[in-house]
Amino acid sequence: MNANPSAALAGNRYFRIVALALVLLVAAGWYWNMSRVPESDSGETTIEDIAPEDLTAYLTGDKRGILEFYTNSCPYCVMIEPELEELKAKYGEEIFIVKINAERYPDEASEYGIRGVPMLIFLDESGNAKASLAGYRDAEGIARILRHLGFIE
Repeated sequence: MNANPSAALAGNRYFRIVALALVLLVAAGWYWNMSRVPESDSGETTIEDIAPEDLTAYLTGDKRGILEFYTNSCPYCVMIEPELEELKAKYGEEIFIVKINAERYPDEASEYGIRGVPMLIFLDESGNAKASLAGYRDAEGIARILRHLGFIE
């Protein structure tokens, strides 16, 4: 038993201050991270959200492209959308870019080995995965991979 009650109070006060500081630090980090997610004007994107059976329509020609697996709750999926839209605007004649919701279609996500989102799968004309990219990348970083794969010039 502690003979000095004021020492116990001081220790308790110290614990409360440290706990409050940690809560504030976590809250500030969350706010900073969420403030980096761009707000969408209309909530719509030019990247078509498809069902897995619709993918074959994109693979009938001689186009190669990007299949993005995403979820609605993923802030990095929201952040990558403008990057993909930029690529579609620049290279839309050469490649296709579509997306599939990994939560809505878990079997397809599993088939492609999706462990996290956003995940970009680079598909050749036959639908074979030539490469994959996990996480956020800017348009130029994705374009470098497309050039390396020979999908664009």
